[in-house]
Amino acid sequence: MKKLFIIASIILVAIASLPLIGNKLIDAELNTRIATLVSNGVDVQKEVTDSKYLDTKRHYEFVIKDSDKFIQYLAKFSHTQIPPYINSLLDGTRMGMDLHYNNIPISKAVSIDLYPLALSQEAMQEIQAQDTDFAIYVENFLNKAGLSYHLDYNVVTQEFDGKIKDIDENYTFTSGEKLKAKLYDSVFSGKGLLIAPESIRSSTKLIHLDVTNKTNRIIIDLNNTQLKSDFESRSTYQTQIQTDILKLNINDEQTGKTVVNLDNPKMSFSSSTKGPKAQLKAKISFDDLNFESKNQTVLLTDFNYDLLLKDIDKDTYEALSKLIESAKQKTDPSLESKIQKQLEQLFMRGFELQLYDLGIKKIMLNKVKDLEGISINSEIKLAPNSVSNINLLSAIGLLDKIDLDLYIEISKPLFVLITESNPMVALSQGYAKEKVNSLVYDIKMKKGAVSVNGKRIK
Repeated sequence: MKKLFIIASIILVAIASLPLIGNKLIDAELNTRIATLVSNGVDVQKEVTDSKYLDTKRHYEFVIKDSDKFIQYLAKFSHTQIPPYINSLLDGTRMGMDLHYNNIPISKAVSIDLYPLALSQEAMQEIQAQDTDFAIYVENFLNKAGLSYHLDYNVVTQEFDGKIKDIDENYTFTSGEKLKAKLYDSVFSGKGLLIAPESIRSSTKLIHLDVTNKTNRIIIDLNNTQLKSDFESRSTYQTQIQTDILKLNINDEQTGKTVVNLDNPKMSFSSSTKGPKAQLKAKISFDDLNFESKNQTVLLTDFNYDLLLKDIDKDTYEALSKLIESAKQKTDPSLESKIQKQLEQLFMRGFELQLYDLGIKKIMLNKVKDLEGISINSEIKLAPNSVSNINLLSAIGLLDKIDLDLYIEISKPLFVLITESNPMVALSQGYAKEKVNSLVYDIKMKKGAVSVNGKRIK
């Protein structure tokens, strides 16, 4: 009985100590993360802690003191870079962060609110030079956490979800220009370290921007925008973006009203270096594009663009990627020649470019003239070591080394329209094959010899 009492006491003490242990564990993790930020150009200006037995609240205020060092730190986790002129504007930016977590680390996620409190002095000076009242408006907007991210992060599973605070702002400048900005129902989720997530998903119900000045008005609307991204490494990732409707409305005193409606646009990009060779993919499509201006209307239906670049030398590709990132980060005249040298090396190692489909199913002008459509497929191969000492500034010599298969099927009405603006194109009709109401060009090039539909071109 005594042994049972001792064991039960130990268990009860262990359970009662969980919040204290959890608090120390999370504290240690936070201190490690903050120390990393401090060593990479960020200063902690304020820290307030309210710790109780079961939960803890913390408030931090950070200032970016060395934007170059901070951006270089972020660059370790990303395949994209922030331009140098943005770096300079980040210096002195003040950020606020509120943390709320249960001291038993496995019971609940850590609640995090992150928001900018003030722009850098340089950024504010630029705004004040343009409009003093707007500078005051921006300060007030940030002071009340007008732009705020909330997320819940599970320390154990490294999963998170959150949202961006809705924005509904209207402002009239002293010059008379008006600005309306709306952001509604923007949520996100993901997995991995917050500084470098392995995956992220987001959706935004509405993005609306309305800018009016004395001579024109521009309105941009995006409805139900979705983003999916997965990152395995700097050079292996995939991203998909789509939105139900993208609408651009321009009303100009001189040119009149122009409206562009894009239905169901989709974009996807991926890069992979997991195999022996690297490859890049890009795909863009939309259901309908409606263009209306003062003098003309155009309808494009079922647009598709599907491109694959494969069999790229992996080491050269990764070296080139790093050089391009460095060029975005800083101005260095020597980088240009280094990038060109790596590009030349990439060509010398060979590659294959496949355009699976570039096409438009239907083109309608002014709601009455049906131009039908066009479809293009191609394959370009450059064998390894087929070229040496290439100069990209005079790359015409590549034509003798490239194997090309290009298939074009273009409607006759569209062909006639093109020849009206460029009569020289009509000369190609003698090489075309007719297919119902279309012209077909099956173009092949090998070792500099070119043929169209089996006819040699000299």
